[in-house]
Amino acid sequence: MVHGNTPKAAFLSLLVAWLWRVPVRVYELHGLPLETATGWKRWCVWLVEKCTCSVATQVVAVSHSLRVSALKHRLVAPAKIKVLHQGSCSGIDGEKKFNPQENDSKKLNQLREDWGLRPHQHLVGFVGRLTVEKGLNELYEAWQQVKAQCPTARLLLVGQNDEREPLPRTLIEKIQNDVTILATGQIENVRDCYALMDFLVLPSHREGFGNVVIEAAAMGKPTIAAEVTGLKDAVVANQTGIFCEVKNSASLAEKILFYLQNPATAHQHGQEARARVARDFSPQDVWTAKLHLYEGLVAQTRPVPLPNVSPLFQTSH
Repeated sequence: MVHGNTPKAAFLSLLVAWLWRVPVRVYELHGLPLETATGWKRWCVWLVEKCTCSVATQVVAVSHSLRVSALKHRLVAPAKIKVLHQGSCSGIDGEKKFNPQENDSKKLNQLREDWGLRPHQHLVGFVGRLTVEKGLNELYEAWQQVKAQCPTARLLLVGQNDEREPLPRTLIEKIQNDVTILATGQIENVRDCYALMDFLVLPSHREGFGNVVIEAAAMGKPTIAAEVTGLKDAVVANQTGIFCEVKNSASLAEKILFYLQNPATAHQHGQEARARVARDFSPQDVWTAKLHLYEGLVAQTRPVPLPNVSPLFQTSH
């Protein structure tokens, strides 16, 4: 059996597995870049995804809306693609790694001091690649509207600029020159960031599932997200978070202001979000579902003799 993840790695590994007649070939679909690609690039990405799904014997989507999107784009037959358990690629550890009861108050206070934050100062957080398709343009524009009404609030941007699809230089300079925005770059342990923020915002144009949403949820934080593929599954509307319109800065600003002006609602949504993580996204449940998939697929196959090996690959003794 060969299990491939991410577009390029899955395409190469599963193509070789198909050539070598490996009987079980699983493609785990984490997202569809073609949803935001345009022109010839969109066609090329679609072709690679189509080929990968074709050589795979089983496709696993990390969310139900991603499965719907894959079917919509005619990448795979309905019987060949499924979602394991409630979705996500490996679940979220809400007991140890992302548990608010494990917060170190001394460490958090030091972090607040390092960032120049006063106690109880509102902090809105974003975690992810700094790129256009993550909605950074809309977030910056929305924040200009938010800070006009809540001048003491701060926006936390955690993540590096994506060199493959970098932000426009003008936007980077605007972010750097805005004293109400804290751009930290990449942070290895983001749990402290979740602990300090009031809530997460993710106005992404597409996702596979939205792992950062579930990480924040495990820390008791709700999310304002764009209602797009993947995020539709990561957020339960008006229960674990709220949706904004995709590529709409005014809608995003409205939702951010709502949470800032209604902290009790944000807190309630955060508590329900954490309960949902414990119920639906336990790593053990996700791993068990994946193991059962493996066992079922392998049980349906018979060992196939390997093809003759070329002398080019033989080793002399």
